[in-house]
Amino acid sequence: MRRCSPTVLWSIAALSGAAFVLVSRQVSRRRTDRRDRQVRQGLRKRRRNVADAIAHATNPLGKEWFHVPAAVALSFYVAQKGSTHRRARGAFAPMVASAAAEVLSRALDRVPPHRRPPAGHPKPHKPSFPSGHALETTAVAGASAYVLARENLVAAPAAFGAAVALSLASTLGRLYLDRHWASDAVAGVTLGVSIAAACAAWYEAADVSGTARVHVQ
Repeated sequence: MRRCSPTVLWSIAALSGAAFVLVSRQVSRRRTDRRDRQVRQGLRKRRRNVADAIAHATNPLGKEWFHVPAAVALSFYVAQKGSTHRRARGAFAPMVASAAAEVLSRALDRVPPHRRPPAGHPKPHKPSFPSGHALETTAVAGASAYVLARENLVAAPAAFGAAVALSLASTLGRLYLDRHWASDAVAGVTLGVSIAAACAAWYEAADVSGTARVHVQ
C-alpha cells in the first residue's frame, strides 16, 4: 500500500475527534434520547437465541485482556517481518493504539456526560458513554490494518475489510445485547477512528525519521 501523508492522517484524527465531541454535546443535552430508545426497541424486537450467542462471542474483542496481548504480538511480528527495518519503531503502532484506547476508555468513565446503560446491562450503575468496546476494537483494528497493509504483510482491502468487520461485530454486539445506547456506540467508533488515524500518522512519522537517518549515514 502506498504511503499516506501524516498531514492527512492527522486531519482524519482531528475530524473524528471533533465528531466525538459533537456527539458528546448532543448526549449531554439529551438530544439523542429519542433516537436511542427507538434503536433499542427495534433491536429488542429482533433478538433471537442464535444471534444472542453470536453477539456474546464478540465480547472479547473490546476487552483489554484480549486486545492488549494481541496488539503486542502483532507489533513484534510486524517489527520482525515487515518490509523495511527503518519502520521498526512505527511497527508498534497497534500496541500504542491498544494502550491509548484502554487508558482513554477508563478515563472517560470518570468525566461527563455520565449516563446509565440500558436496562439490559448487568451493571446498571456502570457509566455507559462512550462504548469502550466500540472505541477499543476500532482503534486497535484500524491501526493494525494500516500497519499490516503498509508493510505489505496483508493486502490493503483484506486488512481494512477485516478491521471494519471486527469493529462492527464488537459495536453491534454490545447494542444487540442491550449493553449500550446507539449514541454510545457512535461516540466510541469516532474516537476509535481518531486514535487509529493518530497511530497511523505516528507510524508514518517514524518512517520519515528513519529515512532521514539513512540519508545522513
